[in-house]
Amino acid sequence: MQNNLELFFVTNNDKFRPEHLTALRNLCKDREDFSFLYGVSLKSPITMFIISWFLGTYGVDRFMLKDIKAGLAKVAVFVIFFILYIALIFSAVIASENNNYDYFGGGLIFITAILCLTAIIMFVFWLYDLCTVIRRTKEYNFMRMCEILNLTDVNTSVSQSKPTITTVSETVSDKNIADNE
Repeated sequence: MQNNLELFFVTNNDKFRPEHLTALRNLCKDREDFSFLYGVSLKSPITMFIISWFLGTYGVDRFMLKDIKAGLAKVAVFVIFFILYIALIFSAVIASENNNYDYFGGGLIFITAILCLTAIIMFVFWLYDLCTVIRRTKEYNFMRMCEILNLTDVNTSVSQSKPTITTVSETVSDKNIADNE
């Protein structure tokens, strides 16, 4: 059975950070049944990078990693950009039909400035996600494995060399001890 566990870790080595692999090995060494591991669907960091490259502007990568708030923020910035872009086009068309580019006063300049600002925000957000998507995917996979192993309170901070993990039974027993005191 231990060979099946090692096979799982060798096969999925690229989907976890090294300290997460060590923690998962330690957690699984006392278990006897590893059949649940083969049904686990883990996300590939390289695939997530490609998705982030092509669809990151729309927040698809964030939604796939269950980061709903950041995904919604990316969608909101894109929608604002799109609306301003359409408004700029219509304003330019109306101004050109009237042959009066002062028709909107400073409105065209304001819309253009806000459009450029949202484009910069979208680009910075997209670039940040490209730089961090592989790490975030590996942390997502680790959290997914902890959920499958029925673990809670997992701390995956970068500053620690080993993640701190508390099992459900330890959490319940700690609460019972605190209630008895």
